[in-house]
Amino acid sequence: MTLLQPPDLALRWPDHAEDQFAELFARALRCNKAAVWLQEERQPKGVLRPVGMYGLKAAELPVLMQARLHLQEEALGRRAQQEEMVQLVWSRDRAQMGATEQALMEAYHLDTLYCCALRLPDDTLGLIYSASEEPQEPDMGRIIQAAQVAQSLTIGLHRQLLQEKAVQVEKRLAQILDRTPDMIITRTGFTINTVNRACQDILGYTPEEMIGRPLTDFLHPEDLPRTSKMNDIILQGQMVRDYRNRYLHKNGSVVHLSWNTSDEGGGNIISIARDITHQVRQEKLLRESEERFKTMADSAPVLVWMSDLSKGYYFFNQVWLDFTGRTHEQEYGNGWAEGVHPEDLQRCLEIYLGHFDQQKEFEMEYRLRRHDGVYRWLLDRGVPRYGIDGEFVGFTGACIDIHDRKLAESALSESEHRLRELMQVQKRFMADAAHELRTPLTAIQGNLDILMRYDNIPEPDRKEILSDVQREAIRLGRLVHDMLTLARGDAGIEFQEEQVDLTEVIEEVCRETDRVQQTHQLVLHHLPEVQLLGDRDRLKQLLLILLENALKYTPTGGQIEVSLKQPADYLEVRVQDNGPGIARQDLERVFERFYRADQSRHRGVDPGGTGLGLPIARWIVEGHGGHIWLESELGKGTTAVVQLPIREPHDV
Repeated sequence: MTLLQPPDLALRWPDHAEDQFAELFARALRCNKAAVWLQEERQPKGVLRPVGMYGLKAAELPVLMQARLHLQEEALGRRAQQEEMVQLVWSRDRAQMGATEQALMEAYHLDTLYCCALRLPDDTLGLIYSASEEPQEPDMGRIIQAAQVAQSLTIGLHRQLLQEKAVQVEKRLAQILDRTPDMIITRTGFTINTVNRACQDILGYTPEEMIGRPLTDFLHPEDLPRTSKMNDIILQGQMVRDYRNRYLHKNGSVVHLSWNTSDEGGGNIISIARDITHQVRQEKLLRESEERFKTMADSAPVLVWMSDLSKGYYFFNQVWLDFTGRTHEQEYGNGWAEGVHPEDLQRCLEIYLGHFDQQKEFEMEYRLRRHDGVYRWLLDRGVPRYGIDGEFVGFTGACIDIHDRKLAESALSESEHRLRELMQVQKRFMADAAHELRTPLTAIQGNLDILMRYDNIPEPDRKEILSDVQREAIRLGRLVHDMLTLARGDAGIEFQEEQVDLTEVIEEVCRETDRVQQTHQLVLHHLPEVQLLGDRDRLKQLLLILLENALKYTPTGGQIEVSLKQPADYLEVRVQDNGPGIARQDLERVFERFYRADQSRHRGVDPGGTGLGLPIARWIVEGHGGHIWLESELGKGTTAVVQLPIREPHDV
């Protein structure tokens, strides 16, 4: 009896070959049991199941068949898979074994475990195990013999896998060839060798009617010359893609085909053709439709454009080109966007691209540069465009010039806005004025009522009452004066324009202020010689207001500093006091009419102001094109800052 050697077994690969290899592997190592493990199908890589075994009794089989090896955990099998030089590993130490390996060793009362990796080229993981009941120290000869068995098993497994895949590929290829809607023809020269089922569906001829005949028998006669030239190119080894020509159906109708053809050598050619008859008809109808559209578009009095599936514009009517003064090539694609105003471009593209993706119509306004360089407002409306079969093919849009209307609407809107603002200002002013006027009038009326009602008022009391009346009358007069000043400002009164020596004005105001008050220290810092164009009286009024405010809200004996600087093309005036300061929440409102900050700033008494000083100051500063603000912190004083531009007479 001839012993079946491992290589022979690998070549023949009979049924139950895995069991036979397990037996050969065990015998080579003089072991009692062995098993072949392969990657579990539909499981993550590294999960193996037993596929062949040796030496197991019927009662022991369920334990092995239910077991699974997980090579992601430390195990003898994992080590065997990672080894590259050593083909076979072994151990008697359970600590070197994985959980599954340990469980099987304990279940079968085994001592020594051997493992060898099966190196399958298709990356399928495999292991072959063998174990003995008695302790072993195997010699090199046994290890080499067992490794040869494992190598033979690898060859056999690989051959079996390749055969199975070859059968599957062949079946799959046959299915694809039969199910594909494209014609597939093999030929030598023009003589047809094989055809697939689609040939009959497309041309109406059975395979028996086509095989052995020249392909030119089915070609449209008018396309024969150029098809013969193309065949010569193919025979030179060049691959031809999307070559189009016409064939005649068995019923006489014309069929348009698109070919992909290559030479396989020796004059053998494989050709794949797709029926594009319906597509060709659609393209013809679409071209005719677009030609009609272009003719109509060039006659329309609006700017017309069209875009395709690339989102780029590919058509502009003559009115558009005349408007922009550019060629069709310059506008093509995204070139038209070069004429959109930079401030409108991003918004314009977002609207267009967003609605393109949603295939929804849109309407937008933007400015487009005319041929003379002037930007004109356009109203652009785009609508989706669909092909004959209802598929989306791009957008069509039309623009009308709305520049004059836009300017009129803007002017009207601005006028209405200003009118509403003026009305609100007047309403607020009237309400505030009524409230502010009522206070001194009430005081005057109350004191006069006392004088009229009582005849025997002591002289000191009478003088005090008259003094109160006089004080309230003065306050009332000052309030009316300030209200008239603001009213003139609201009416748009123009300032006088003259060259003003601001340094001289500041010095004059400081002298006058220092002359009438002796309770505070007024410090005037070194002032540079500065002149500007403005209204001298209003600028003097501005400085008086700022100094009066500083005096009113600074305790007796306090210090007020005035400075003037010229950082660049503007000058900066600062009036700083060391009073109690202003709370942060009040700083935002001090320029409102009739607003007074917290009483803690008043030194315990009403300073007697009208609440209109700072609003008047802001009106004067803004009338000169400048800015005014307060810098303050409670307990650290307040600084009024005025910045005025230095304008030359020709700037006005």
